[in-house]
Amino acid sequence: MYTKCMGAKPAWRWDWPAAVLTLLLIESAAARLVATAWTPFLYFAETLAALAVILGLLLGYSRFGSRSAFWLAAGYTLTLIPWHLAGAADLDAPMRERLAEVGGRLLSCMGLFLQGKPVEDPLFFVAFVSLLFWVIGVAAGYWLLRHNHFAAAALPAGIGLLIVQAYDHYEPRRMWWLATYLLFALLLLGRLYYLDARAGWKRRRVFTTSDTELDVSNGLMATAVLVVVVAWLLPVSISSMESAAHTWDSITRPFRERFSNAVSALESPYGPGGRGDFYGEGLSLGRSGALGDAIVFTVKVNTPRPPGPRYYWRGRVYDTYENGQWSLSSKVTRDHLPGQDAIEIPEAENRTEVRLTFTTQFPSERLLYAPAQPIWTDQTGTLQFTQLPDEKSDPLAWQASPPLSEGEHYQVRAAIAGPSIEELRFSGTDYPAWVVERYLQVPEAVAPRLREQAALVTLGMETPYDKAAAITAFLRQEISYQAVLDPAPKGVDPVLWVLFDYKKGFCNYYASAEVLMLRSLGIPARLAVGFAQGQFDPNFRIYTVKKRDAHAWPEVYFEGIGWVEFEPTGNQDPLLRPETSGGAAPQAEPTGPNIPLGPPETGQDLINRADELLAEQGPAPLPFARTPLGRGLLIGLPLGAAALFLVLNRRYGLIERLPVYLKSNYERQGMPAPGWIERWARWMGLTPIERSFEAVNVSLYWLSAPQPVHATAAQRARTLAGVLPSAAAAIEALAFEHQTALFTARPADPVRARRAGWTILLHATRARLLSAWARLREQIGL
Repeated sequence: MYTKCMGAKPAWRWDWPAAVLTLLLIESAAARLVATAWTPFLYFAETLAALAVILGLLLGYSRFGSRSAFWLAAGYTLTLIPWHLAGAADLDAPMRERLAEVGGRLLSCMGLFLQGKPVEDPLFFVAFVSLLFWVIGVAAGYWLLRHNHFAAAALPAGIGLLIVQAYDHYEPRRMWWLATYLLFALLLLGRLYYLDARAGWKRRRVFTTSDTELDVSNGLMATAVLVVVVAWLLPVSISSMESAAHTWDSITRPFRERFSNAVSALESPYGPGGRGDFYGEGLSLGRSGALGDAIVFTVKVNTPRPPGPRYYWRGRVYDTYENGQWSLSSKVTRDHLPGQDAIEIPEAENRTEVRLTFTTQFPSERLLYAPAQPIWTDQTGTLQFTQLPDEKSDPLAWQASPPLSEGEHYQVRAAIAGPSIEELRFSGTDYPAWVVERYLQVPEAVAPRLREQAALVTLGMETPYDKAAAITAFLRQEISYQAVLDPAPKGVDPVLWVLFDYKKGFCNYYASAEVLMLRSLGIPARLAVGFAQGQFDPNFRIYTVKKRDAHAWPEVYFEGIGWVEFEPTGNQDPLLRPETSGGAAPQAEPTGPNIPLGPPETGQDLINRADELLAEQGPAPLPFARTPLGRGLLIGLPLGAAALFLVLNRRYGLIERLPVYLKSNYERQGMPAPGWIERWARWMGLTPIERSFEAVNVSLYWLSAPQPVHATAAQRARTLAGVLPSAAAAIEALAFEHQTALFTARPADPVRARRAGWTILLHATRARLLSAWARLREQIGL
């Protein structure tokens, strides 16, 4: 389309519709990233993408050669991107200081990333995606205008959009960004094809009116909208490809784990750091809590809840805090199979085992949730845990492999604690070494103020429980719950800012403040994340857990009891525990009407009895797609549509008529039909015998013996028989039926011809594979 010499202009001049469509195409992909709200300043990528497309279009239209255009683009990159990223620094400082600050932050982040450590500064991710969309935009504009290369202009942005969608698929409305991208891509493809055809008309001196372009544009718009709508309505079930998903998961797991360090600072609890989960390897305190009524999962209780506080559905725990970011200092990972025994946890003798069934309601979920402490699941996957000296394990996170799809179930067994206040008060402080080494870390920059405040709040209290209860009450009283926060001042730790100045926060800040205050007093604690209990339906004994139930809370270690939950967050009800081990809990956990509370007299008998009672109450309601009617419609509608198509095709020859219709439609518009439509129409115009005889032509091509156009059918058959003697009988039979159809009044046998054609193709395939194997052996010297 373009001449390659320096100084030559494009063969067709600037086309505004194509340029605008390219800009909209790249911007729709960048806007999809901004819609995630993973971190501030994501709009940098959107702004830079627009500038990049404009630069690429200008460079593509210019007289510069490819090498000169590359160096010009590199110069703009080194100028515009740092200048843009400087907007994330202190705006009151001079530009030189802002650039130095941004450069220092990025170098520090790069060092952490290369060392395999979590990157706490979200600017690293912003810089990465900004550079990525800048390169995509420049390349799209340049390749489109200089080389008329649609794939180079559209595919990179499309791949980026799909990656973002894979990590941020929880809001169904955001799928419309993908539909918008597809619409712009189809319109651009049609526009380029029209421009190419228009150039051909001009060369052939074909007269066109001003209405031609309008008609073509309207047709392209209608076709693009129709294709997008049809694509949206097609039912696709990726979840059924379990073996492929498992293989893909195994291959990509190292890359995903490596990539998670680069995005661990993103604010969204369900951003890419979680690889499709709400919580990833790291957790930034962020500026907003989770909102929304989308159902994340449901939980059906299979055994009665023992006395004690309500359920918490834990997904992960973190042990290290630094500058508003929680992470896991170390972990051991091993594969888990459903047939394995339950893991052994510390202090298991003081816990009661419960069994629950979780049903995920999100399109993809890797992280498995359970009450603390989970000891077994029926899902294949991986277990992250701390290995203890006595060969016991402290579980940190369970992950399914491959991820669970919407509507899938998993069983969990968990050993939960329901200690009384008396038991907690009289637990000792002789903590195990693995607890002391791991769960007392407090950054030096915040430790003095936190220790001073914690000591003041717990003045006169002796036991760890009383201190934890006092700090919990203090936080509930001093901090007002607020889901969206202002940013903390530069250089101020966000926990200190919320605790001493701002006085407002959500669960991440409440829990972090309590964990760090307890640690400053020498009491082991850690941050747990997952979901609050949700809404309970006593008729079906099912908890419904929604996105707004996403939660963080502190777990405090008590000698002889293990990890125990506390609830400092202001918008959550306080946790109420029985005063003594034999006393009744002030607040009873809701259960089904026919299942008694209390520890079982004979554990397995009560479990069996609970199963019987649950069976009498009937199963939980299923999603429509899993009901008999829903499954019937999902199976019957495609089968019915296929049967209807077969009937109509048999009666009206739809398949034979379609390519002819498409070809004639192109010709009416004065445009040449694409090659694939020409070949399709030509194939549909052949008789059954002629289609079978194409096996001879294909085999000759495969065996590197193609014949000239003027060669007759008989000559082609004789040549193939000489090249492929093993199929001589089938070639003779096919040639006989072909000659019979052409030169005699007797009808040929299409069944015999078709059978001979397939036999020839099989022999040709075998000969070609043997030839390739022989060449390979010769090359490697066997």
